[in-house]
Amino acid sequence: MNESVAVMPFYDTFGRRLVAWAGVAGGDRVLDLGSSQGSVRLPALERVGAEGAVVGIDATNAAQVELAGESFDVVLCGLALHVMVAPFRVLAEAYRVLRPGGTLAFSVPVPEAMTPPPPLDELAQRMGFTDPEYSFEEVHLLYDALDPFSRRRFRAQMQGGGSTMDASALFVKLIRP
Repeated sequence: MNESVAVMPFYDTFGRRLVAWAGVAGGDRVLDLGSSQGSVRLPALERVGAEGAVVGIDATNAAQVELAGESFDVVLCGLALHVMVAPFRVLAEAYRVLRPGGTLAFSVPVPEAMTPPPPLDELAQRMGFTDPEYSFEEVHLLYDALDPFSRRRFRAQMQGGGSTMDASALFVKLIRP
């Protein structure tokens, strides 16, 4: 792995959990939709090893993936789907590029422990996915009082030091038949 990106602990924690939840394994071809600082891409690279490959696509381009159909074993989207302009188009592209039997796994932030809403099951089935699985993850992180106008200060705070903060995400795993 020859990546020199520093990932903030906040995103690193959820990225590693998403990669593990998806079951990324050695030799897999992985697509990271909404890839930015590497919170999903870097742990995926560790897992696939020299035999596999990881492709990252920025959130702005995730709805228009210009990759061959059925060419990935796993498609991941970590804490990004909820901010994408066309999330349903992104999910359709994920389905298109997954090989049969492939896994789509994504995470979205949630305010507290919750069960997935029934429309998510229905949507997954309508799109062609099967066997939906859900996991609620809660992480305790550190922070100081945030200054919303200072990106540098926010980054420093998310990298550690300060008071405790709880962050939660819903993880969803779908299989392409």
